[in-house]
Amino acid sequence: DESWQVGAGVATGGDSCTSTNETWSNGEMFETGDLRLDYAYAKHALGDSGVSVTLGQQKNPFVTSWLLWDSDVRPIGATLHAECGEFFATGGAYDVIQWGNSVGGLFAGQIGCGLKGKAGALQIALGYYDYQGDVVESQADEGSGVADFSSGNYDYNIVDLYVKGSTSLGDMKLSAYGDVFINLGAD
Repeated sequence: DESWQVGAGVATGGDSCTSTNETWSNGEMFETGDLRLDYAYAKHALGDSGVSVTLGQQKNPFVTSWLLWDSDVRPIGATLHAECGEFFATGGAYDVIQWGNSVGGLFAGQIGCGLKGKAGALQIALGYYDYQGDVVESQADEGSGVADFSSGNYDYNIVDLYVKGSTSLGDMKLSAYGDVFINLGAD
């Protein structure tokens, strides 16, 4: 059916969400690399309305830079995306972590527009990312690199403004972007 898209991808590397790099013979002689499921999703377009729903582990659906989202991160959950001309809106609910009795979720939304003209293109997006729940309760040790969200000291409520401009100079394409975000949940 033309209104459905199903996708899956594989990647090398360990279980880190921010790296698909694989180092061979790092721990054992003649060690082989791991091959893992990177993403698997189903996407349904709701007619010609410009609205789609994506379920599963997917590539990052938000317009942003590497400053906030590593390109290897694959959110797991549901995404609703709508486009109307040059304007777009994206919203989603994602499972972040389940550790013992702790469950964390990320609720996110973004609006923006993409303008194109003879001189170039301009893309602007404003997003909000709200993390809910406990990540790791008793497992967080100082210096471990694991945040203890259950203490209430590390709320993650990010407002993100992304702007990208691009133009052509002869055969060369020139792009510049800015990404500013603030955590409203931080002290």
